[in-house]
Amino acid sequence: MDVGRRYCTLCNKEKEKMFIPYINSYVYIECECELEAKRKIDEENRAYAIRTAKNLRSLSSHIAPINRCADFDTMVVDKYNEKAVRACKYVSEKLIENKESDCKLNIILQGNKGSGKTFLASALINAYNNTLPVSEQRIKVIIKGRENGYKPGEYVPVHSDCKFITECDLYAVFYDKFNYSKRESPLDEFKMAKKLLVIDDVGTCGGEQSKVQAMYNNVIDYRYSNMLPTIITTNLKRNELSRYIGDRAIDRLQSNGYFIDLTSPNSRR
Repeated sequence: MDVGRRYCTLCNKEKEKMFIPYINSYVYIECECELEAKRKIDEENRAYAIRTAKNLRSLSSHIAPINRCADFDTMVVDKYNEKAVRACKYVSEKLIENKESDCKLNIILQGNKGSGKTFLASALINAYNNTLPVSEQRIKVIIKGRENGYKPGEYVPVHSDCKFITECDLYAVFYDKFNYSKRESPLDEFKMAKKLLVIDDVGTCGGEQSKVQAMYNNVIDYRYSNMLPTIITTNLKRNELSRYIGDRAIDRLQSNGYFIDLTSPNSRR
C-alpha cells in the first residue's frame, strides 16, 4: 500500500504523518512546496487549455494568419472608421449574448483598398472567439490530450460558429466542389455558419456575372431565411455592388443590416 514518500521531493524535509484508521496505517502528508508546485502545474495546464481552445477556434474560422491578432483594442480608430468599428463591436456583443436573430446584424463594409475592412471583420470574429468562455469539460479534455502526448486539435476538435472566406474561395467552393445531389458539401461550413459569415473582397473573383449572382442568391437567401448574420467587405460603390451581386441579394442584406462606407485613405491599417 502506497503511503507516500517520507521526504519531500523538493525540499527534502521529512513530512508529517497522519494515522488513517480505514487502512490502519500512517501516511505522509504532502509538503506545502509540493502542493504549491501542483497548483502551478494545474494553473499552467488550465491556461494552456484555454489558449489552445481559442487558437483552434481561430483556425476553424479560417482567419488568415496575418489577421489572427486583429482586435478592437489595438486598432487605430479615427473619423474614417469610427462608425464601422462601433457597428462591428455591436455585432460581436450580440453574438456573444445569443441575440443575433433579434437584431439587424448584416453589415456591408465598403471602402478603399487598405482602409481596414478585412482587419475589422477579422477583429470582430476574434472578439467572439476570444470572449466566448471555454467549458470546464473542454478544458479537462484538452489537458488530458496534452498529458497523453497529443498535439493541439488531435485529441479533441474545437470549432467556431463564425466563418471567414474570400469571395474567390467561396466561388471555388460553390462551383468546383458543391454538388446539389449530396446532402453535405464543403459549402455548408460557410453557408450554414451558425453565428456569422464574413465574405471578404466582394467584387474580385472575376467570375461570370450570372454565376456570381446565382452564388450570392443561394448563400445570402439561405442566411436571410434562417436569420443568420452576414458581413461582406468590398471596394465597390453601392450601385456597383447592387449590379454585381444582384438586387435580390443586396435587398436581403440591407433589409436586416447596414451599409457602412469607410472613407479612409489607402493606409493598410
